Amino acid sequence: MPDRPKILAILPDEPLPSSTGGAVRAWHSLNALSQFANVAAYTLTYGIDEPQYSFPDGAVCTIFRVPETQSLPNAKKRRTSSPIKSLLFPWLENGRSLVLAGQNICMSRSSSPTFSTVHRIYGHLLLRNFSIARRIFKLSPFDIHIRGQLLDQQLSRIKVDFADKAPDIIWVEHTYLFPAAEALESHFPNALVAVNAHNVESELKKGVALGQTVSLARNWGLQEAENVKDLERRMMRKSWFVSCCSKNDAKRFSKLILSPKSSNCQLDVTPNGVDTQHFQKSEPTKAEARQKIIFTGTAGYPPNDEAVRWLIRDIWPQVKNRNPEAQLILAGRNATQYWKPLIHPGDGIQLFSDVPDMRPLVSQASVAIVPILSGSGTRLKILEALSMRTPVVSTSLGAEGLELTPNEEILIADTADTFGTSVCELLGNPSLQMKLAEKGRAIVERQFDWRIVRQNLTQALNDAWQTYGVQSKARAY
Repeated sequence: MPDRPKILAILPDEPLPSSTGGAVRAWHSLNALSQFANVAAYTLTYGIDEPQYSFPDGAVCTIFRVPETQSLPNAKKRRTSSPIKSLLFPWLENGRSLVLAGQNICMSRSSSPTFSTVHRIYGHLLLRNFSIARRIFKLSPFDIHIRGQLLDQQLSRIKVDFADKAPDIIWVEHTYLFPAAEALESHFPNALVAVNAHNVESELKKGVALGQTVSLARNWGLQEAENVKDLERRMMRKSWFVSCCSKNDAKRFSKLILSPKSSNCQLDVTPNGVDTQHFQKSEPTKAEARQKIIFTGTAGYPPNDEAVRWLIRDIWPQVKNRNPEAQLILAGRNATQYWKPLIHPGDGIQLFSDVPDMRPLVSQASVAIVPILSGSGTRLKILEALSMRTPVVSTSLGAEGLELTPNEEILIADTADTFGTSVCELLGNPSLQMKLAEKGRAIVERQFDWRIVRQNLTQALNDAWQTYGVQSKARAY
């Protein structure tokens, strides 16, 4: 179709139908985009290009990866930057050297017993530089250094690939990739910018910062949160279309627009979803599994790590004391690296790391728990558990944005005592389990099936394009 818009999409990871939450949302978003437009997607991953990447709905797009022969040794070499460079030239590489050094010293090492006075002085100098530089320069929060190198390589490739065929729309996955769209401004001044905002990143970083016990780490984290908020303000002012996960996130983004007249951004709510055909419980929960409780998530992601620490320290002892036969399952990518040190023999906790398919573990549990204390967006783990008719106990923040009815589709508890009590109540009440299971499955089928979510996103993009994109096809930042 000659009038289909051309979309240039930039993704941090490989889009996959079953993986981490970000990769799953990106996969379904890319599917929706390909129904609406001709899409060329550039991922910050190594591999071979796929000229015809196909989706079950019949849509296709092109995916370009970074060739495996490109400069990995060079990226490793550039990873270490001198302290003098980080202090004197904080704007270099969009501030990546400064961010990397600050995270290493202030966040990772400041709580170590070997943290010396010299380290502390250097950390405070980095913090001061960051506080000043983020106000003067557009420092990128894309703080994984080697991935920053991959982004530079892909941006260079994009400029060559689109030298004579400018895209109509630049689509970026995640707020923190918005600087990539800004970097392409001079090359494609008439392209509209769209962002798939998986989280309100400033809120997420603020929550992580406030959870730090060392003042240097907390202050660095708060400066990072403010840096991301600066980026989100620019995003809301300059973008044509922003898709976020929930009404709550939409309200937070709307507040960043200082003057409604200064922004034409069309803010869309596209919730996270679940493949209800894929996530099904194959058989009723067996009697011997009625005391199994499960938490799933990517280890190393700060809100998940914080949840596991709270769970093991404050919640699980209560549950185990009242239900001696209860077993806790912790399952997730990198779980051995991050969560194993928290577990002690005799705790009644089973650890599963890098499980290729979570469904058997979720299926055998009688309760799924989401003791999340920080973060934004919405939790796919809740939708997947409900789709498999596994009742869920969550904090209010963990279930934020999903608009589930407490005591009907989910149990909500916000203190360690009430959380433990809710879990024990479910373990001992099969009729309550069945009620939550059936109502939970019903609502995901009705509101959160990915097929419905994709259709709504495609329609929202079509409407936005017809009412604004087609008329202008040009919008400078």
